[in-house]
Amino acid sequence: MNNLEKVKTISDLLETFKKNTTPVLILLCVRCSNNQFLINQAVEKTKRIYNLDYYQLSEEVSKTIKKELKIIKNPVLIVIKNGQIKALFKGVIAQYQLQEVLHNLLLEEPSQKTGS
Repeated sequence: MNNLEKVKTISDLLETFKKNTTPVLILLCVRCSNNQFLINQAVEKTKRIYNLDYYQLSEEVSKTIKKELKIIKNPVLIVIKNGQIKALFKGVIAQYQLQEVLHNLLLEEPSQKTGS
């Protein structure tokens, strides 16, 4: 299990998931209500399909990371793999958009392992 209590910045967040070869979903939300509910619905359905971890950061940490990334929209969903941001969704997203990104990320894996 990843220790998100120590995460305060985007660098901390990426370092925490540096060894994760499976995509991880991170929600940044500051004063979200309906938008967060909609994102959660899309993510819950998607994470069951792909068997992924999903974390929601505290409002304080979300504010800091959003400021570092220069994002003002709410909510923000980050897809991290191998300690790198692979996708960043701002505002409400459709489930198919998230699934398309994850599908493409998971398709990369076999070719990387074979080395050909």
